[in-house]
Amino acid sequence: AVVILLTALIARRLGGETAGLAAAVVAATSPLLFVIGTAATTDAVLLAFILLAQWIFVEALCEGWRRWHLPAMGLAIGGGLLTK
Repeated sequence: AVVILLTALIARRLGGETAGLAAAVVAATSPLLFVIGTAATTDAVLLAFILLAQWIFVEALCEGWRRWHLPAMGLAIGGGLLTK
């Protein structure tokens, strides 16, 4: 669910409401997302951390860098590294 939400937020910010909805539908109906989400691997968590870092980066580029962007992105990347 986190991956679908973050995918929709990134697409909506970059391409508008229609792109966000289309990206959420594509992510929600992707068989690979269900496979890695139900398997006993850390790939789903890693994907969520990667998308979180990307979303923070897109938000920073679109609205300007704020004080919280860099630490939040560092925490997301660090979470991804620890997961891997």
